[in-house]
Amino acid sequence: MVCEVDQMVMKAEAREMEIREIFDDYDQDKSGSIDKSELKCIIIDLGLASLETPDDKLEQLVSIELEKADLNHDGVISFGEFVHYYNSIKDAKV
Repeated sequence: MVCEVDQMVMKAEAREMEIREIFDDYDQDKSGSIDKSELKCIIIDLGLASLETPDDKLEQLVSIELEKADLNHDGVISFGEFVHYYNSIKDAKV
């Protein structure tokens, strides 16, 4: 019988694997990080903006979201940073 803690660990591991797949899909250049252009795709796909959003507004939103997600301020989003960012967006939508 699997205890409750084991179930929670398995669920967390499954979610991290799911997020890894999403991260790898958006990391188009396979650099191991998400840059501004890749983040723009994420923002549009998550419905935070649309293709009809004016370029200046979209760029402003990308900069704001990058600032939120890039915890070490190196200009890109690592996988660890992406996990926190993605979870915060998904939790906010619930």
